[in-house]
Amino acid sequence: MVILSFDDAITDRTINVYKSLFNGRHRNPNGCAIKGTFFISHQWNNYDQTQWLYGQGHEIALNSITHETLANKSKERWRHEMIGLKESLEAFSYVDKESIKGVRAPQLLIGGDAQFQMMEEEKLWYDNSMPVNEGPLWPQTLDHSLSWDCSGQNCPRRPHKGIWMVPLQLLQANNGIWHNTARAALKPTDSRSSVMQFLRNNFYRNYNTNRAPFILTADTDFLTYLPDNGVVLAINDWLTEVGEQDVYVVTVKQVISWMQTPVALSEASKFKPWQCERRLKDHMQPCEVMSAKLPQNIQGSLPGNCGSIWLWVQAL
Repeated sequence: MVILSFDDAITDRTINVYKSLFNGRHRNPNGCAIKGTFFISHQWNNYDQTQWLYGQGHEIALNSITHETLANKSKERWRHEMIGLKESLEAFSYVDKESIKGVRAPQLLIGGDAQFQMMEEEKLWYDNSMPVNEGPLWPQTLDHSLSWDCSGQNCPRRPHKGIWMVPLQLLQANNGIWHNTARAALKPTDSRSSVMQFLRNNFYRNYNTNRAPFILTADTDFLTYLPDNGVVLAINDWLTEVGEQDVYVVTVKQVISWMQTPVALSEASKFKPWQCERRLKDHMQPCEVMSAKLPQNIQGSLPGNCGSIWLWVQAL
């Protein structure tokens, strides 16, 4: 399994990249178009384009409202950041809030028991924030202590039943150095072919061992790092190669569904959570709004007659 995950706000700059990656040409062995997981942050987010991604069947998940580090914040601050964003996505992008189940902490810094207690109370399924240098590793629940080292983070100290931890495997650059994110692994001399080799090497480390899901963590800086769309073209090359094998490109939520009810590869084409899905919504025209609550104007795009509503979190 491969997970394509994306951080930060959806913007006019990035939406064209996503539309090129998810234009229907890359398909899973069951014939369904591949899907991604988008961890949304509120500031500068284009809610109209977020609605489009949701309508195409991609997973919408939570990063935060402010994109500030929350590692040592209270449970209520975590709730305001995540559930406030969840309600914003429902109001402005018409995302079914019951479909939003995942969290990726800002700056990949988890918030200990405060975060996971909030997730339990709000019926969120999983966290996908913690870089690990062991493995490859499969996701696990917090019913028991973590099976990997959690040093350097605000780690949970007690069980949180039913909450999944989906670890982020460190990515190895072509020079052999390990990094938390794909962007950090690139250097100015990279090219389309070297990025393709980077993706191939990291994927096969999982595929040729225990086949734990390979997660690509991408953001705007990674996707736009090379001129002439070099990184995006490399991802397309790699997806074409992956598509020739027995590999499914799925969302984090789909991986967890499989782990809860695993099926053999021969039965995967009939696995209900991996079937083709498209959520059709009437297209709403975006409107432009300005926030009066911020020290500077923050412009965003919302669908429909959104008026002057804008969301922010006061310090907690």
